[in-house]
Amino acid sequence: MEKQDELFWAWLAGFFDGEGHVDIHGKSHTIILYQSGDAGKFIMKYIQDKIGGTIGRFDPTSPSPRMPYAGKERWRWWVCNADESAHILRRMMPYLLIKREKAQKLINWADGEGRIRFPWKQKEDDFLIENCTKMSARKIGGILKRGRWAVLHRATQLGLKWKYGFRDYWRVKRESGD
Repeated sequence: MEKQDELFWAWLAGFFDGEGHVDIHGKSHTIILYQSGDAGKFIMKYIQDKIGGTIGRFDPTSPSPRMPYAGKERWRWWVCNADESAHILRRMMPYLLIKREKAQKLINWADGEGRIRFPWKQKEDDFLIENCTKMSARKIGGILKRGRWAVLHRATQLGLKWKYGFRDYWRVKRESGD
């Protein structure tokens, strides 16, 4: 099994060298793979099943000078979480040739070089604990000046459960007349 695992990472690194993209802009950090046609959908689903990430389809009817495959169905797989991206790139690193330098930059960034981390304060935790059943993550994030995903991540770290999901939040809000 270990040999198959290493073969997968070597294959993924080669595929990534040819069809992949590493992007770091301020707080944004992404690794992306592109492929067109039915084979592209199958390949992206295979990668997603093995290591996670998100897959999506480009609209083939919207031609663009930046998109040489306009008119063809085109698939992409991506990861936007810095820690997940760094983990994936670390596993591919021994096999990367062309994108090794950019991959190393994202790994360094994820490990803290140039990455600003704002630790949670006790009063923020207290506010989150008190209000996670009363407000949406977006509203709490707005009050605490943090992103919705940061709020959800911190709630998970604290072991909090949301009283209702995103859709239920709005349904309950409509029914209560707030």
